[in-house]
Amino acid sequence: MLLDKLAAAVALLLSSSAVSVSALCRHPPPTLYSASGIGDTSYLTWTILSDKEGSTLNNKQVKLRPLAGLPAGGLVVIDDSSPVLMTRFWNNSLYAVGRDKNNEVYDLGPTGYLNVSSISPHRFAKFDFLFANMTGLPGPNALPRSVDTKWVLQREVNADAGTYKLIHDAIAEIIGFSVCPEGPEGKGRWYRLIYMASYSGEQWDNAGCENVAVRTIVKAGGRDDDNEGCIVSR
Repeated sequence: MLLDKLAAAVALLLSSSAVSVSALCRHPPPTLYSASGIGDTSYLTWTILSDKEGSTLNNKQVKLRPLAGLPAGGLVVIDDSSPVLMTRFWNNSLYAVGRDKNNEVYDLGPTGYLNVSSISPHRFAKFDFLFANMTGLPGPNALPRSVDTKWVLQREVNADAGTYKLIHDAIAEIIGFSVCPEGPEGKGRWYRLIYMASYSGEQWDNAGCENVAVRTIVKAGGRDDDNEGCIVSR
C-alpha cells in the first residue's frame, strides 16, 4: 500500500540536489528557497518539460487524480480528466489550494509528499508523488505525520523570467522526475508522475518512461542562482 511505505520514504529524504534543463541532477545541492525569496508563490500551477525530443507531454498540465483513502488529495498525474493541481509553496512545503466564488485562494488541506514505491538497496529508489492531509494520517507509533518541508524551487536557466523547477531533497547522486504510462493505449492512457533517486551514480532506465522537469511561473522578482552540478540525460 502507498501509505504504509511513507516511513521508509522519510528516512531517505534528508539532503538535496539540483535540477537542470534535463531534469536530472547531481550534487552540489541548491539553496533551499522559502517563498519570501522568490516572489508570489500563493497560487502555482505546473507543466511538464520532457527530455524526450518531440514529446507529446511537453507543456501538459500536472493534475491531481483522486485516490481512495486520500480525501481531497490524490496521486499526481498527467491525464485528460482529473482536476488541475493548484498549489501554494510556503516554507518549503506544497499546499493544495482552490479558488472560491470570489476568486480568492484558499487551502484545501492536503500537502505534497513523496512515498517510496520501490527500492533497490544502494542503487535506486522510486517514489510516488501524492497529496494528502498529513496531520490526519497515522505515522510510526500512531502519531500524526508531519508536513513535508523538503520541497525546493530551483530557477530554470535559459527560460522565461520567473520560471522555476520543482525538486525534492534526497540523499542521492542523481535525482529527478519521470512520467510513466498507465492504462491502455489511446484515450484511456494516463501518466504517473514519479520521483527517482540514484544512490550509485548510475542512471535508471525506466522502459517507456520519460525524464521530465516539473515547471511553474512565479510572479514578481526572483533570485539569481546557478544550476551547477546538473547533468544531461544519457
